[in-house]
Amino acid sequence: MSDIDVLTAEVSVCFDPEIVPPPRGQTIWVVGPGNSGYKGLWYEGAIAWAHIPKLPASVKARQEQLLQEKLERERTRDQHNHSELPQEQTS
Repeated sequence: MSDIDVLTAEVSVCFDPEIVPPPRGQTIWVVGPGNSGYKGLWYEGAIAWAHIPKLPASVKARQEQLLQEKLERERTRDQHNHSELPQEQTS
């Protein structure tokens, strides 16, 4: 994959650890020697780091709604599969 195929954002910048030392003991975006990135802790041998981007409130709200819907489906499934249990034990 060439650089032309990679979507990048102008506001997202990775830091060179020799110029801007990474914070220790904090979750950051770490870029390893193979140019793959992940959320984790800095380690010796990584080549760059960045701050974790923030999610918009709208995305967090949508994720919370999806989680609540999933939990409700599971409660309904459990009530159906375990009808011998009292209502309060399956909710």
